[in-house]
Amino acid sequence: MPAPPLPPAAAVWGAAAGAGMAAGCAGLGKGNSSCCGSAGVSAAGLAGAPTSANWTIQNAGSSYCIGVKAGATTNGSLTILYSCNAHTDQEWIPQSNGTLLNLKSGKCLDDPSDSTTNGTQQQIWTCNTNPQQNWTLP
Repeated sequence: MPAPPLPPAAAVWGAAAGAGMAAGCAGLGKGNSSCCGSAGVSAAGLAGAPTSANWTIQNAGSSYCIGVKAGATTNGSLTILYSCNAHTDQEWIPQSNGTLLNLKSGKCLDDPSDSTTNGTQQQIWTCNTNPQQNWTLP
């Protein structure tokens, strides 16, 4: 199946294996211009996101990917932007409930305390149904 065209977006949501791409923006902090420009992130569900592959979240402006600092796997480990390197700490699997599951840790991308403050550092945490783990992709 051919990849959908990429609209102008602040980050690229791409297949880790290089097979197909879709657009999106999820960053290290809501509205943090250093990670996602003005697009930021909203917490409201991953409607229509593919769930059949592992994906990377790449910043289109810097060509860096969201990964887990030092490849850590424990609750509260922080996410960082780092050179895309195909390591499993940079691979995310969109789940049907709106969470982003990290391949290496088996934990989900989490917005601590469901913060609405620009620049909030994101983390990984055991997957749950709390709103701070629910992400929207354009």
